[in-house]
Amino acid sequence: MAARLCILFLWVLLLASNAAGSQEAPSECSARSDAAGNGAAACSAEQQPEAASADSQLEGLLQIKAVLDLDDVLTQWTRQTGRDQGYCRWRGVSCSTDAAPGTQQVQAIRLSSSTSGTAVLGLKGRLPPASSLKMLPGLMALHISGQPGVTGPLPDSWAHLLQLEDVRLHDNSLEGELPDSWAALKSLQVRGLAAALEQGMGGEWLGSMHG
Repeated sequence: MAARLCILFLWVLLLASNAAGSQEAPSECSARSDAAGNGAAACSAEQQPEAASADSQLEGLLQIKAVLDLDDVLTQWTRQTGRDQGYCRWRGVSCSTDAAPGTQQVQAIRLSSSTSGTAVLGLKGRLPPASSLKMLPGLMALHISGQPGVTGPLPDSWAHLLQLEDVRLHDNSLEGELPDSWAALKSLQVRGLAAALEQGMGGEWLGSMHG
């Protein structure tokens, strides 16, 4: 009888040892959160990347920066400073002034090396795609000029940006030809493209678009 009890006792000890060994050690994040009393929520927040904003205008502006400013000249253009429509105070961005707080629309982006008081120098990249600009439904003026580091063609997809009225792209390093599709932009005034025309850009419809 004593022998059976001894064997049973050893078997119980073996099961307990295996169960303890199979448990995973707590992660560093769990240990810190438990010590701070923050629980699992703190770990979840730490491990997850910052979610995209519900503000499509902020997302559009950040996408524009991602392709147009490879050297991070626009240091103020960040997700943190852009919250709660803080992008209306960014250098080069103008928003509507007659709207209630939180409902303002970006109306103009002026990233020119010659803009008095708000000059932007040293942009390097390509012109943003229409998909990014479409996230700014109130955008009427787009000035990207005096930026030799801005290269590539004029996006054909800009033909779908029917709200654009004033585009200035002079003194960049653009190449190719003016897209014929831009002729559909009846209200568009393209200014300052003389240098681009000298490089071979052109179109029979261009004369009607100059302001």
